[in-house]
Amino acid sequence: MDGPIWTCLGKGTEHPVDLVHVELLLDRGGTEISVQRCRACGQLYRFERYELNDWSGGGDYCDRTSIWKALEPDEVEKVRSDHNYQPRGGRQHRYDTGWRREGP
Repeated sequence: MDGPIWTCLGKGTEHPVDLVHVELLLDRGGTEISVQRCRACGQLYRFERYELNDWSGGGDYCDRTSIWKALEPDEVEKVRSDHNYQPRGGRQHRYDTGWRREGP
């Protein structure tokens, strides 16, 4: 799991998320899309990670963003067939690690 500890978005009792990788759907050019599952309660997630880098002269910038969106079981096939599919529930956890260094 990337980033800090956060609370699972499942509908049961509140607990820290404990993710396991289920299936990698896309891994290309700094972008990853996969299905993950909370080990504790079974909640499924559409996981998306992407990186943006600008290593040009004095404005170095890097951002790695990770987003976990809660999936219903019937949405997994939609994510497999359409990598742009966004889960209908809208529950998500987002973690950004952007930084910028100014000067030479």
